[in-house]
Amino acid sequence: MAGKVYRTAKGQTLDIGSLLLQQENTRAVGNMGVNARGDKIDSGNKIIKGRNEQMTQHYKKTYNKHVQDQPVYKSVAEAEAAMKTQPKEETATTKTVQPVTAEVKVNAVDEVQTTVAEKPAPAKKASGLAGAIAKARSVEQQKSGVKRI
Repeated sequence: MAGKVYRTAKGQTLDIGSLLLQQENTRAVGNMGVNARGDKIDSGNKIIKGRNEQMTQHYKKTYNKHVQDQPVYKSVAEAEAAMKTQPKEETATTKTVQPVTAEVKVNAVDEVQTTVAEKPAPAKKASGLAGAIAKARSVEQQKSGVKRI
């Protein structure tokens, strides 16, 4: 490993890469029980588990490679009926997927616009800091005409 070579104040050369390679089996300072490479070591500085073994174990634990396909139902009633008819344990890992045909409505945009215009969303009043900020930002106009000239 060719690392950077530095020159000290006294003019000596210092190769950090070679220094790291020389000291990689030295016990690291701290309470983790590892050497400079990252291997777990015991009290006699013998390697218990290597760095690569630890990383493969970590990735096996955190990343699940087994993906299971779940069916998509059109309604809750259909899902409940399917759950009742399914056996408790499935042995098959592969499932075939049936394509679903969708109906396309020509005037769907007009229907959406009328439903949005008819039903405005109810305004939620926030409490706490968010409510105070919203109240400060909102301006209420009062209808007051000229009372006196």
